[in-house]
Amino acid sequence: MQTSTNNRVTRYQATVPDTLDLAERAGLAINALTGSADERFFYESCQCSHLDHQTPYMNWVWNGPCMPKPLHALPLLRAMSGSTQNADIDEKMLEAITRDIDDDGLWWMKVENRPWRQETMGEDQVWPCVQGRLIVALLDRHRVDGDPRWMELAGRLTKGLIKIALPSDEVAWYYTAYKRTGWGTDDSASAEMFGKTAAVVANEPETSGNGDIGIPLRAISRWYEVSGDAEALDLADRLARFYLKHWTAMGWSQPVPAPEMLVSAEHGHFQGHLHERTFGVMGLLEYARVRRDTRIMRFVQESYEYARCFGIARMGYFPAVLRPVAPRQDLVEAGIYLAADGSAPQCNEGCAVADMIWLAANLSKAGVGDYWDDVDQYTRNHLVEHQLTRRDLIEAMVAAGPAHKIDPRKETDERVIERNIGAFFSGGDPTWHYGWWTMCCTGNCSVALHDAWDSILSHQDGVVQVNLLLNRSSAWLDVDSYLPYEGKVVLKNKTAHTVYLRKPLWAERDAFNCRVDGKSVSLHWVDNYLAVTNLSGGEDIVVEFPMVETTETYTLPTYPGPYTLRMRGNTVVDISPRPQRPAIVRMSSDDGDAFDVKAGYPIYLRDELGAGGPAPVKTIERNTSPFPLRFGGG
Repeated sequence: MQTSTNNRVTRYQATVPDTLDLAERAGLAINALTGSADERFFYESCQCSHLDHQTPYMNWVWNGPCMPKPLHALPLLRAMSGSTQNADIDEKMLEAITRDIDDDGLWWMKVENRPWRQETMGEDQVWPCVQGRLIVALLDRHRVDGDPRWMELAGRLTKGLIKIALPSDEVAWYYTAYKRTGWGTDDSASAEMFGKTAAVVANEPETSGNGDIGIPLRAISRWYEVSGDAEALDLADRLARFYLKHWTAMGWSQPVPAPEMLVSAEHGHFQGHLHERTFGVMGLLEYARVRRDTRIMRFVQESYEYARCFGIARMGYFPAVLRPVAPRQDLVEAGIYLAADGSAPQCNEGCAVADMIWLAANLSKAGVGDYWDDVDQYTRNHLVEHQLTRRDLIEAMVAAGPAHKIDPRKETDERVIERNIGAFFSGGDPTWHYGWWTMCCTGNCSVALHDAWDSILSHQDGVVQVNLLLNRSSAWLDVDSYLPYEGKVVLKNKTAHTVYLRKPLWAERDAFNCRVDGKSVSLHWVDNYLAVTNLSGGEDIVVEFPMVETTETYTLPTYPGPYTLRMRGNTVVDISPRPQRPAIVRMSSDDGDAFDVKAGYPIYLRDELGAGGPAPVKTIERNTSPFPLRFGGG
């Protein structure tokens, strides 16, 4: 093993199983995130990209609200992967935001010299949900590099949010858009789906957008945790009270009753756009953790477990919208969202699986429950299947797509395929993705890669806890995972004196065996964790157990017929049926245009996983960075 070290990162070569490596996926995501920035558009990241048209193109329509997401993801992904690709662009993307933060502590999405934004927003705007996400991004960036600039800027932005909050005696709230002319609502095409159609009123409203409350709550709670700012805590208390008080109005966008004996408002149940609803739930968890509020933690737990009932959680497939099975007829009649048979199946969304990973991981870290198998199955399956990795499949989709002539004022067709490798599709059916993505999904899924990677293991005082059997390097030990080919994990210990390795739900405890430097050791279990003790550093710990293969069938009510999964452990190795094309023939994307769907990007092409071991191996350069992160995604 060849090793090189600088003041923060150690690099070395290692021969490892050629199985899912989230650090490798992080490097691909860096390509896409930095590729989304364009000098012609002031290094602002694009809002949407189409790989389903001739020619493929990226556009900046409605650009601005998702710009903090790549800034959040990039330092986390670089710490995971060690990649320095396009590192100079990170600072330019950061400058694209910070130059528009005024002395009032507000980040204004400005329209001057930006025709793409002038046509959609009309005037300069501050969105509290977006400013909140920027604060979270800066606080995590500070955890990575320790630069005090990010703390100073996060504090200034928090003061800006405090200044424009709308408080009453007990609660506080925001609307979507704070403009130079005052408060306004969201004028975008998705406002109704997001529950943002309420008019601005002088007194306490019955509802606001979940993101308008939840993301600022998350940011302000995080800021209080690191600063002790009493004014921030007071606002967090008020926002949380508003959110819980108006949960029913904010959570139920359509009049579908719950069972009469179930008080849904007290258990975090909701309906509507899943990602927009989880904005608020994630903010509540950050707040409850800081406030040590057990009741709210349980509320978030119940909300998560309720959301997990929709779609096919076994593979991380969650519908974009929780809605009645019958589609909205106005969308069908307008040809905005239409299948060939006249129905409107509810496809999944990348942000949904990203948010569910965040909730499962952070509920587990907070000690509210053990959801590590959820994180594992979501990550191994639909999270990584959302990522664009194969140029040949993209080119085939482009070749079949409808013609498109770009508008150079707000679009580009320069090197689009190369710049998009590593991005994350926004949605699809169980066996197809639709050929466009929005920065909302690419940004959130990129952070979810980190959430899953960070969850693989934790360390404190010489004790390492391995929660997920995925490949991971660290300063304390490396995890070499042979799953799903073989039921085998090799832990290359560096500094730990005790290791706890979690047994997956599907594995049989009595079938485990463990060797330390080739010698069998007796098994000692602490709940679901195998304890390996009396280590001195430098040992190879080999844990083996039989792989378990199952065939499982699940129903998606808006799609015809059930889907059958062939599973090895938590990994989908095959899925059926496999229709010849995506279900939807006409749809719209986040740039607002409706278009014909000619082809899609096939997923779960995993024939090599189905046969089982032995796992292939490869030699790679591994990278370790020492920073810890606890609550980093979403």
